[in-house]
Amino acid sequence: MTFLFNLLGMLAFRSRSLELQAESRTVFGPVVFYASGFLAYTLLRHRVYAELPEIAAPSSGPVYIFWQISLIQTLLFLLIVFLPGLALLGKSIRGESTGTAMPMGDYFPHVSALMPLWGGLFFITAPVQWLAPHFLSFGILEVSVGMLARSVLLAVYTVWAVKQLNFLTTVQALGVFVLSCFALPVLFIMTYTWYADALLILAALFGLCFRRLRSRRLKKADII
Repeated sequence: MTFLFNLLGMLAFRSRSLELQAESRTVFGPVVFYASGFLAYTLLRHRVYAELPEIAAPSSGPVYIFWQISLIQTLLFLLIVFLPGLALLGKSIRGESTGTAMPMGDYFPHVSALMPLWGGLFFITAPVQWLAPHFLSFGILEVSVGMLARSVLLAVYTVWAVKQLNFLTTVQALGVFVLSCFALPVLFIMTYTWYADALLILAALFGLCFRRLRSRRLKKADII
């Protein structure tokens, strides 16, 4: 129940709700909620636009669920690349040295707060795909109303959350968000090349092992 109240508060731009959710430092629940929202939005979109060439593909079986809609790739990208990038950039702009280690004290609050917030936005914009299935044209670019609404809301809420979590100004938070978006090509590569996912997982495991070894060495040095 507390999670639901925090989520509703965050959607209403309440800083206290964001702070409480970040302080929980939970990972499993927020990730599951995000995945649920992502699936609701993506599956409804595929149903609405099933006749489009890029959508009309085999739509059953585990390959469709775990590959075509890019759920696993997106989760890996957010947890290993995008969210750590937000935490590192936020800490750097605050003027705090990050060194070579991942600032886990900043990472977990970002996961706890942003994953459910993004998941909630997916749930909110999913019905838009059904109610307004037409596309908007911006020159050579065509985008569905639902995707445009989702993208705008994700950008606005992410900038607000980054500002609150890292004690930044609006301009600084916007800069963190824009710089983090430069990592999006990694998601594109992960979507179309399965071995990129494996390499990313191995890199994350290597980073965790390095952090563990570094922590043990520091503890031994303090004891000596």
